[in-house]
Amino acid sequence: MQNAAFRTLGLNCVYVAFSVPRGSLADAIAGVRALDISGLNVTTPHKVNIVSLLDELDESASLVGAVNTIKNHRGKLVGFNTDGEGCIRVLKERMGPLRGKEVLLLGAGGAARAIAFSAVKAGAELTIANRTVARARALANDIEQRLGAGVKVVSLNRAELTKVLKKSDILINATTVGMRSKANEALVTSS
Repeated sequence: MQNAAFRTLGLNCVYVAFSVPRGSLADAIAGVRALDISGLNVTTPHKVNIVSLLDELDESASLVGAVNTIKNHRGKLVGFNTDGEGCIRVLKERMGPLRGKEVLLLGAGGAARAIAFSAVKAGAELTIANRTVARARALANDIEQRLGAGVKVVSLNRAELTKVLKKSDILINATTVGMRSKANEALVTSS
């Protein structure tokens, strides 16, 4: 998609994907600086850990503590987070305002953090379900401290999910389930 846009706009740019092992993130960012790469996207599992390696964060990245986009501005790496607003924009286009809607968010990683903050800012009633309940609780606490809004937390236990799903208007999967090696897995089924 990015390369097609570059061609259409006549830009001398190329978008390539690199797999960065967990222990090599700092080296990868040093490479971005050394090669003067204009910008990049960040995905799982690096969205939270990348924050400490950047020079500056925009308001959204600073609020959620996760980054999915980096711009190299004359050697200064600035982190942005577009996950939350992008998700909420699509939901609003399809469902209207989120104020008062019950949202069940699966996951508590980088993308989930951004979506959670944006959903609460949009007025949704949020419940976070995560495999590690302590991680979901930590995210809920961050939201409560920074935005002053209450957030519910449940485990990914089938009985708890079923109960919450019955009251939910929107279900968002922000886990890695359904991606790559987990493409045939599901956290929620119709049965």
